[in-house]
Amino acid sequence: MNYLLDTHLIIWALLDKADKLRKARDIIADKRNRKFYSLASIWEITIKHRLHPDEFPSGEAVLGFCQMSGLIKLPIQENHILALDRLERDSDAPPHRDPFDRLLLAQAQSEEMALLTHDKNLQYYSTVDVQLV
Repeated sequence: MNYLLDTHLIIWALLDKADKLRKARDIIADKRNRKFYSLASIWEITIKHRLHPDEFPSGEAVLGFCQMSGLIKLPIQENHILALDRLERDSDAPPHRDPFDRLLLAQAQSEEMALLTHDKNLQYYSTVDVQLV
């Protein structure tokens, strides 16, 4: 199966937060699964690091970790951006305020991937395979 990892999971993996990754560990370790990271996550982390350098790793560190870990890069494409409109229109979910989370949802939907996340608010997007960990 193809999984898109949300930004928090990537940060937790980089920072070796094993307690937070318990539920995701089996999915991530399974060699049959293809794991992707979005450039949206690198963008988001870079912004957060600039605002809070003591709380967040740099985008460069996260990108290096993703590449070293064998995660597959998912670029942001036009169809992902256009899917944002359908995402909100086709769902009963209340609009999610985080633009990066919405873009991850749109990418997962467009690429027919499961979005692996801890964010319970994302589970209400019925048109996306959201797997809570």
